[in-house]
Amino acid sequence: MSEGVPLLPQRKKPSAYWWLGAATLLLGGLFLYLLFGPNPPIIVSPKTTYVTAPLGPNGLPNFARYYHEKHSQGVTSENNAAMLLFEVFGLRDSTAEETAAVADTLGVIEIPTQESILPPIYSPEMRRRVAAMMNQRGLLKLEGKPASEAVILQLLNEPSLPEGSEAELLSYEAEEYMDNVMYRPWKESDLPPLADWLHEHQAKIDKLVEASKRPKFYWPPASTDDDETLFAVVSLLPPTQNLRNAARILGPRAMLHLGEGRVDEAWQHILAIHRFGILSSAIRNLVSELTGIAIRGIAHDLTITLLGSEKLTAQQARQIERDLAALPSFSAADAYDVGERLFALDTVMSLAKSSDFTALENDYSKTPVTARLIASTSVDWNIVLRDTNLLHDRLTAVFSLPTRQQRMAAINLIDQRLQQGQADLESPTALFLSAFSRQRRSTALGGVVLGYTTGMTQAMADAQDRANAYIAMSRVAAALAVYRAEQGKYPATLAELPPGILPKLPPDEFSGKSFLYRRTNDGYLLTSVGPNGKDDGGSSYIPSVFEGYELDPIYENASPSNTPPPPEIPQQADDYSIRLPRQPRRTQ
Repeated sequence: MSEGVPLLPQRKKPSAYWWLGAATLLLGGLFLYLLFGPNPPIIVSPKTTYVTAPLGPNGLPNFARYYHEKHSQGVTSENNAAMLLFEVFGLRDSTAEETAAVADTLGVIEIPTQESILPPIYSPEMRRRVAAMMNQRGLLKLEGKPASEAVILQLLNEPSLPEGSEAELLSYEAEEYMDNVMYRPWKESDLPPLADWLHEHQAKIDKLVEASKRPKFYWPPASTDDDETLFAVVSLLPPTQNLRNAARILGPRAMLHLGEGRVDEAWQHILAIHRFGILSSAIRNLVSELTGIAIRGIAHDLTITLLGSEKLTAQQARQIERDLAALPSFSAADAYDVGERLFALDTVMSLAKSSDFTALENDYSKTPVTARLIASTSVDWNIVLRDTNLLHDRLTAVFSLPTRQQRMAAINLIDQRLQQGQADLESPTALFLSAFSRQRRSTALGGVVLGYTTGMTQAMADAQDRANAYIAMSRVAAALAVYRAEQGKYPATLAELPPGILPKLPPDEFSGKSFLYRRTNDGYLLTSVGPNGKDDGGSSYIPSVFEGYELDPIYENASPSNTPPPPEIPQQADDYSIRLPRQPRRTQ
C-alpha cells in the first residue's frame, strides 16, 4: 500500500434495533391503514345487495324503485283496489303535483278534490252532531254528571276546542257513544247523525265494497327521487291507513244492516273488511301485515256478532262458513322475504354511507358504544349485506314452517345466535381481536344491525298465530250457527257437528288439537289455549277477559249480574275466546 493515501472510515452496519424499529413502524402504519383505511366498495350482487337493478346514479341499487316495480307487476286500473280507494279518499296532506302523479299512475281520470273525497267518520263536525243528539236525549254527561250549559254551547258552536277543556272531553264522550252504538246491531233511530252520514255518502261507501273485490292492491309513490331511502319513498301510511279507514266505515254500516234485518247486506260489508285485511298483507312488509291483522280483527268481531244473531238462517250461516274457508290465513313469510329484506338492506347501505345509528334507536334500544367504535373503523359492508340476506332467507323459511312449535323453535335458535353475537361484541377479548380482523369487525357490527331490523320476530309470530286462531274459530262459530239454526240449540260438544256442516274441525294454532268448547245456558264459550298452551278457562290477563267476558267498562255486563265478581285473573292467563251471546255496550 502506498504511503500518503488516507484510509476511508469503515462503514457501520445497521443495528438490529434499527431494523426492528423500521419494521414496527411499517407494521404499525399497515395496522392503522387496515383499521381506519377506506371501506371496500359495495359489490352489487344477489348475495350482497340482493337487488341488481335498477341502479341509481351512484351505481348502487334503488330499492324503492325495485319495490314498486315488483308490486306493480300485473296491476291494471281494472284490477287494482287502490284506484277506487284513491277516488274515495284522495291523497290528504299532499301537493297538487303529488296527487296528480299518483292519479296518473293509477289511471284515475278525474282527480278527487278535498271537497269531493269522503270526510272522516270521526270528524269534529260528526262529534258535534252526536253531542247535540245526546244533549237532546239527556245523555251528554261528563264523569257521570250533566255538563254545564256554557260547556255544551262551547262544544256545539266553537269549531276548535281548547285542548284539555271540558268541552273537548265532552266531544270524546260523544265519540265513545258512537263506538258503543255502531259496533253492535243498531237502527237509524239509535244514532240519526251517523245514519244520515251513511246515507249521504252511500255511493262512495258502495265503491269501497267494490274495491274489496279487486285482487290487486298497488299504491304508487308520489315521488321516487334516487337519493331518497326506501321507506321515505314507499310512504306506507296512506295505503294502510286508507284500508283501515275503509274498515271503520264499513263496520258501522254492516251493523246498521244487521240491526234492521238485512243479514245478507251485513255479511257482504263484513266480508269486504276481511278482504281489506288480506289486501293490506299483500303489500308485503311487517307494518302492512300487522295492519292487515288489525283490520281482520275488526272483521272477526263483527262476524261473531252476526253469527250470534237470531235473524241468521242456516243457509246464510253455511255461506258465511264457505266464504271464511275461502279466505287465506296470515303468513309473514312474504313480508320478510320482500319488504323487510329490502328495508334491512337499505338500512345497511345508509349506515355504510354515514355510520349514523340514530334512526334505528328508540327509548328501549340504544346502540352499544363498541358498535359505534367499530363503525368508525374500516368495515366490509359486503359482509353485513351478505349476513342480512342470509338471515332473511332463514326468516322466510321459518314463517313458512307448518306448525307453531316448529316456528317457535327456529325463532328461538335465531334469537340465541343474535344475542350471542351481541354478547361477544361486549367482550373485551372479542373487541381486542376485532381490531386485527376486518371480517370479525364486520360480522360483529352486522349482528347489531340485524338485532335492530329483526327485533319484532317473536311478536310477529304471536300476532300471526293469534289472528289465524281467530280465523279458524270464526269457521267453527259459523258451523255452530248452522247447527243452532237447524236444531234450535247449540250442540253439547263439537263432535256433534255433522261433516255436512264442517267437513273437518280446524285445529287450534297453539295446541294442534281441537278448540275447547263449553255450551252455556244461553250460548257457548269457544276457546284457544293461547301462547302458554294451557286451558285458562277462556280468561286472559291482557286484555282483561274472564271466561269470555271482556272486563272493560264499555260493556254493560263486564261483571255479569248473574255471576259473582270475577276473581283476580292470573298474569299467565292468555286464552283467546269467543262467547255468545255478545256483550252489549254501554249507551247510558
